Order: sequence, then C-alpha cells, then structure tokens
Amino acid sequence: MTTTRNIADRRTPAGNNVISQQKSKSMNYKIIFICLLISNLGYSQVNTVIDSLNNPVAMTFIKDEVFVVLHGSLPGEGKIVSFNVADPQASYQIHIDSLTYPRAIIEKDSILYIGLRDDIVMVDLRNENFQFDTIYHEQFLFPRSFTFDNNNLIFAQQGALSKIDLSKTIYEKEFLFFFENNPLSIATYLNSILIAEGKSIHKYDLNTNTISELLNNLNYATYSILIVGNNLYLDQSGLIFGTKEIVVFNLKDLDSGSTSYCDNLGNAIALNEYQGAIYFAEQKAVFNGMPEGKIRVIIKEPGNTLFSLNVFPNPTHDFINIEGNNQYKYVVYNSSGRKVQSETVMQKLNISSEPSGIYNLKIFDQFEHSLKTVKIVKQ
Repeated sequence: MTTTRNIADRRTPAGNNVISQQKSKSMNYKIIFICLLISNLGYSQVNTVIDSLNNPVAMTFIKDEVFVVLHGSLPGEGKIVSFNVADPQASYQIHIDSLTYPRAIIEKDSILYIGLRDDIVMVDLRNENFQFDTIYHEQFLFPRSFTFDNNNLIFAQQGALSKIDLSKTIYEKEFLFFFENNPLSIATYLNSILIAEGKSIHKYDLNTNTISELLNNLNYATYSILIVGNNLYLDQSGLIFGTKEIVVFNLKDLDSGSTSYCDNLGNAIALNEYQGAIYFAEQKAVFNGMPEGKIRVIIKEPGNTLFSLNVFPNPTHDFINIEGNNQYKYVVYNSSGRKVQSETVMQKLNISSEPSGIYNLKIFDQFEHSLKTVKIVKQ
C-alpha cells in the first residue's frame, strides 16, 4: 500500500509538525559550517546530518532540499523522505511509505525518478501532491542507480546497463550492456558512463557504444561512485567488515593511484556532493526496533594537496621513491592482499627481492590516516 502526503506537510521522524525560524536556523547552520572549515587541520571531519533512518540507500539534492530513499529492513518498510539541509529535524517529511525495497533516485527538470523493485516511477514536484506515475514496469527490474544523457534515463539494473528515451511518447527499455555481476552505481563523465561492478570500474562510451575497464582489482566491491570535476570518488567500505574509507582517483591521471578522501568510516554508500562537501548514507541494521541509519557529511579543508605525493619509478625493477613534505608510513601488499613490507619514515623502498607482479603501495601519515594507494608494477 502506498500513501501520498502533501509536500507542505513537514514531519520529524517522531511525527511532529514543525515549521518555524527557518531563516535564523539556516544562518546558524552556515556559521557552524564555516567554523568547521576554518578549524579543520587538513583531515576530514565527519558530521551526522540526520539519524534514526531505516537503511538509507540513495539521495538526490534539489537546491537545499535532499530527497532520500529508505530501503527498509523488510518488504513494505521502504519510504521516500526529504528534509532541508539547513534544519533536517524540523523539515523532515515522509512523502511515500509502504514501499518494497526502493533503491534509486534522481531529479531532472523538477521531476523525480525513483527506482522500485519492479518499476521506475516519476513524481512531478510542481504538483501539490507527491503522487507518482509508473513509466516502466518489469518484474525484478531492481534499478540500482540512475544518471542522465540528454533525454535518456540511464540506469544500472539487475545484471545490465539500460536506458529509456524520455523524449518518446511510449517508454521502452533498451539494453546497453550485460554484466556478469550486478552493476551497483553509475555516473556520467564527459561522453561516457562510468559503472561500478564488483571490484572494477568500467567506462561505457556513448559515442561508440563500446565498453572498457578503467580500474580493476580494487580492494572491495564498490557500492557507490561520485564524479566531481575530474575526480572519481568511490566507497571502499561496502557493507563488510574491514577497511572503511572513501577514496578518490584523478580521472586525468589514473596511474597516479588513489587518495584516501576519508577513512575510519562506517559503511559509506550513496555518495553525493552539495556545496563542496561530500554527503553519504551510513547503513546499520535496525537494533531493538530502532533504525540506526544516518545521512552524514564530510567536511574537508579546501586546497587539499594529497595528490602532490610523487611515487616513482613505476614500473620498477627494485626501488620505489616517495617524494612528499611530511613523514609517512608505507605498507606494500601483493595482489592477494598479503602484506609484504612495512616501513616508517622512509623515502625509498626496496622491493628487488619480491617476485614480478602487481603490488599496492599504501601510504599513511604519522597519525595512521590513510593518504594514498598506488598500484606498483614490479618487473
């Protein structure tokens, strides 16, 4: 069963209706945001925007409003909710509930597109009531992520990349590419679509309709990718135990490896950017009847220069040089993920005794913050 609610009806998670003092609270929020930026000493600060959410899995920003998909823990617990980032608690409202496993959301021209288990639906935000219309139905479609290429709604579905031309009067799905695993997240970059599938990132060229592999052998399966400028952000937290971080690649220089944008996180998915900060959803199972999911924000000092770390030569026969301005710790892992070397405050590593192959060099600062990971080829 689906219920509709008036967009003007704002509800907190506890069900309270509150509309007051938005301007003053918005100003306070901006002052806090600026103070956090000034006080940041170069590392990421992670703040909780809103909590007590039941498995948030996707979000999209429309100016200061963020619409969030709550997957729920059981069939019929899914919801579409929204809040204003300036005052999340007071502006929280539930638009649609009683959904079965909703997963994806995106906005274009004041229309929301939402991915449900068997349907893609649309909501015209210019209408007073939050009422959706189905534009495509297919059993177990499971659209997991949306992006746009002009009038084409492109989406990652069960085992495939597909598109729907929204300029046509009759909406039909066209398969673009089939995958061995389920692609979990996609994003538009120039004239291509980047796709996260397992431990690989693929590039689908929209001009030639061909696909290539940009990155492979990542440490963990990627659940969410985000492109800001030429930077590719991706989660390396998955929904697993182990490393919890968001890493970033320079798409103009993939050979330079990845930089850790933020580590020591919980599960980080649904990456999104708003006013220069990275937002993400943190999932946790419902505990004692209380949902523990959160929307969180990473505030990082402007002008971060982690990419200035220089690692050379690569490929190499014996030595790896690391140039930077600070003291670092280096750990080298082989292709199986086994640690083969670990050094502190070294400018040069000797891997001449290691067999030929591909290694991951991970660089940490003196406080054990992960800074950069570089793929090294030992000849």
